[in-house]
Amino acid sequence: MTWYYLGDCYERLEKYETAIENYRKSVNLEKQFSDAWMGMGICFNELGQKAEALTHMKQATKLEPENPEYWFIIAEVLLESGNFDEAGNAYLKVTELDPYHPEVWLDYSEYFITVMGNYDKALEIIEDGTYFQPQNYALAFRRVAYLIDSGKEKEAVRELIIALSQDYNGFADLLEYSEKARLSHAINEAIIGFKE
Repeated sequence: MTWYYLGDCYERLEKYETAIENYRKSVNLEKQFSDAWMGMGICFNELGQKAEALTHMKQATKLEPENPEYWFIIAEVLLESGNFDEAGNAYLKVTELDPYHPEVWLDYSEYFITVMGNYDKALEIIEDGTYFQPQNYALAFRRVAYLIDSGKEKEAVRELIIALSQDYNGFADLLEYSEKARLSHAINEAIIGFKE
């Protein structure tokens, strides 16, 4: 544990090589220490060594296959590495293990936009997330973004009014996320009109 905590401290200080050395000492003493394997993976990823990162992260998920945070981290690295199918499977695994994870539905839905350009599937994922997290209003604003970006402006405005009634200030994230929303006269009019 001491070597692990030293590794964690060095990782937080962004001294990744030193962190890896300490994590490695930890797993040399305890081969089943999944957090140390994941720590090494995160550090290798920060150093730009994606293949090495994934090797260590996958070892962590083998040792602790029911840890949703591990799957979430590995999904992001797989996506960055261009391993799109594996990334999708990892996001799906997170939704199965922890449907209350605060970010998974946003990231998983965005996966379908960026990788496949599939707005219908992204909207379906947002709907699934809303079922599990009805108070996560970021999902409502992301739904508006996907609707406007896919050319469904009237539906987007209707959904925006509902989202604004839940969390008025959430529109800032919408406008930051979606350029089409930012440039849409109807969206901006709805935001101003709702405030008045």
